Amino acid sequence: MKIRCDRCHIEFEIYLKEQEKETKNGTVIRTYMRCPRCGAEYDVGYDSSVSLSLKKRVRKLLSLPLVQVSDAEAYRRQRKIDRTKRDITEEMAKAKKLFYEN
Repeated sequence: MKIRCDRCHIEFEIYLKEQEKETKNGTVIRTYMRCPRCGAEYDVGYDSSVSLSLKKRVRKLLSLPLVQVSDAEAYRRQRKIDRTKRDITEEMAKAKKLFYEN
């Protein structure tokens, strides 16, 4: 997949990079991409151990088979996934804040 740089307007393939930073609450990982021509950086996300654990939980819930699952159980599972995704968003915002603190 290609994207277009907002600064120099070239199209380039997405190549994700990671930058780790130790913070008072543990390691935060910044995932970003960089334009090969002008060097403009685009943040993809910030993860802490908590957000990574929550993402793992969502992947596990999504991988569970839906064969012979009642509608009520499918609904409960989807609600749990939705709540966990909201928690991920909150944790990633906290991780971003921690990444830029001194």
